[in-house]
Amino acid sequence: MAEALTQTQGREEQQSPVDELVAYLRAHPYKFDHPKSELAKRFGMDEEFVADVLDTLRGSPNKLPTFDSFFKAFSVTARGVGTYLLRLYDEFTERPVVAVLVTLVLSVSVMMLLRHAGFLGMLPVPEAKVAEALQNVGLMLGGAVVVLHALVYFRHGMIRYAFYGSSVVLAIAVSMFTYLGRGRPLTVNGAFVPAEHAMPYYVFAGFAVTAFYFGFAAVACLVGGYWHTNTADRQQKRLTRQELIDRLFYLQERLRDERFDPTVRRRQSIVAVLRTTPWMPVIGLGAGLVVGIATVVLRSSFAGPPLADSGLYMWLPEPIKLLSRLVTGLSFLALGYLSGGIRRAVIALVLMFAGTLAAEMMPLPFFGPDYIEYLKSSGAMLEGLLNTLLLALLVGVGAHIDKRARVRQKLQEHDPAYVTAEIVEIQWRLSPTAAASCVVVVDVAGSTRMKAEADPLAVEYSFRAFHSFVAKITVKRGGTVLSTAGDGAVLTFNSCAEALYAAKEMQTKIGQFNSNTNRLAASFRVRIGVHTGQVSAHLQDVPFSELIDIAAHVEREAPVGGIAVTQRVVENLADERVAALKDQVDGQNVFVVLNPTLVV
Repeated sequence: MAEALTQTQGREEQQSPVDELVAYLRAHPYKFDHPKSELAKRFGMDEEFVADVLDTLRGSPNKLPTFDSFFKAFSVTARGVGTYLLRLYDEFTERPVVAVLVTLVLSVSVMMLLRHAGFLGMLPVPEAKVAEALQNVGLMLGGAVVVLHALVYFRHGMIRYAFYGSSVVLAIAVSMFTYLGRGRPLTVNGAFVPAEHAMPYYVFAGFAVTAFYFGFAAVACLVGGYWHTNTADRQQKRLTRQELIDRLFYLQERLRDERFDPTVRRRQSIVAVLRTTPWMPVIGLGAGLVVGIATVVLRSSFAGPPLADSGLYMWLPEPIKLLSRLVTGLSFLALGYLSGGIRRAVIALVLMFAGTLAAEMMPLPFFGPDYIEYLKSSGAMLEGLLNTLLLALLVGVGAHIDKRARVRQKLQEHDPAYVTAEIVEIQWRLSPTAAASCVVVVDVAGSTRMKAEADPLAVEYSFRAFHSFVAKITVKRGGTVLSTAGDGAVLTFNSCAEALYAAKEMQTKIGQFNSNTNRLAASFRVRIGVHTGQVSAHLQDVPFSELIDIAAHVEREAPVGGIAVTQRVVENLADERVAALKDQVDGQNVFVVLNPTLVV
């Protein structure tokens, strides 16, 4: 024995060079970067032999690549590029205000550098086409910035980031316009504006650009919030009961890990307070008075004499007129957003509109009762009310989407309050309102003996037909088939009366089934057990309910061809004649129905 082992070990130690090369390549799969000369020298082999082995493994250089290889290489490259772009997108959009600030500063800096380079003749374009080249570059940079910012706002999906980003844009736009417009006159509506009076127009240009930017950013936020919220809702609705239970215990574990004190007062933001305060109507009216007084004073201070021929009630410098409208519009937008919902936004903005009208009743130049009468007669009041209602609907929808996006963000951050709320919602889904359910268990007596020495196909046919027979009666009586596994069936009904009637119908018609459908030599004879109780979930989702277990145990006490029921079932039946059994089943008193069939 020892000699044989020694010979075996000797054969293993005396591997051929080919075996050694194979072992090396096996230990270093897909590594073909070693020079063939080194491998040949290392294993004492012919260099051309090693070259042929490596060429065959990596694919012969003379062999043309196939479509599959091209497609595989393309798909691998595309996945790699896609993964890199997604990672870059996540990193870039993680901090929206920083992303907006950095991209704007960089794009403005590039344009300013190119502008100075153009003035110095350093651009590789003819002098006559410098302005056109700068315009094209500006359009490309602007388009890139718009796309990048749209991605930022779409990801976060909350309008508050549109406000933050617009603040950054306002600061940069006003600074840039005032810098570029210093010392330059303007022509506005055909009228010449000297340089010393042109600065307000440049400032207003910055506000106008910001207003357009805010509209774009708000739309991107709303679309993103709607998309993400709907996606999250669909994912929640698709969760199975098991996935809901897993989620429930995961959240409970996270809540325990947070170790927070629910008695400690949580600091609420102004937005959260305003969205829940019952004083929103009063706030809306007060905000309308404040905004109305501010705009009335502003317009009265800068108004010129009335120009009846122009159709205007008063003459205002264009910047003041636009600034007044901008302040009013932004105030309405802000209050509608802070309301937190459509109904609250409508109430708040309508009262705010009423507040502005009340402020315009002030006895200042061009205002007062005569001005209100002018608004009524010209239709401007009705137009303003309709615009307010439309704005309230739009902003209310946006506020609702924004609020839901905020909830989604807080859940991702595992905020204890929001996690607690989701735990409650999951428990509601897992445990709907308790309802009575009556469970019926049907079992074929002596089924093993029936199948013995019978044709397997006849067994399969007959038992499938029996399950169909039971299911047909169940559905007709308003019940549901929970299971037909094995030789019986588990059924559920909303009422004990329907359950017992279906059980009696099965016992009544089983003889007809044996005569017309059964292909076995032995007849089908069944025992039926019935039990009822309260369920906190659909039995289809919880097939291991205690009700089913008790009904199955009661069925075993029923005589062949009979029906056994628990005391709870008897209490739900008015005049059913039953006989009590001696022993309890699972703590339940059990009765046998004395008339287990229907009177035909």
